[in-house]
Amino acid sequence: MRAEDALQIAVADFLRVALLPGTPWTSIEHAGRMTPQQGAVRKAKGVRRGLPDLIIWNDGATHCIELKTKTGVQSAEQRAFQSEITDQGACYRVCRSVEDVETALREWRIPFRATLGRARA
Repeated sequence: MRAEDALQIAVADFLRVALLPGTPWTSIEHAGRMTPQQGAVRKAKGVRRGLPDLIIWNDGATHCIELKTKTGVQSAEQRAFQSEITDQGACYRVCRSVEDVETALREWRIPFRATLGRARA
């Protein structure tokens, strides 16, 4: 398993516990090997490069999280998507740990009920 996959699983586990019911979020799986034909179909369907790993919706706002390992860097497509989405008013953050995701939730004022597995008072 890639280090970024392990990070994404850890973050998903955290969000399942931490976010309040009714706070929609999703992970986007767009990596992986595929044949040229599969890639062409995906492109024809409108799937584009550079999408963030996670999207959280709260109080009418869109919050995007791109997960990277400690040494990972955004691709040109990811930087372009970040610029497009923030120009439309969405929030965007590159996170390198579950702690970074928790910090983003706090800064974005997204209510949550647990902090790294411990119930909040």
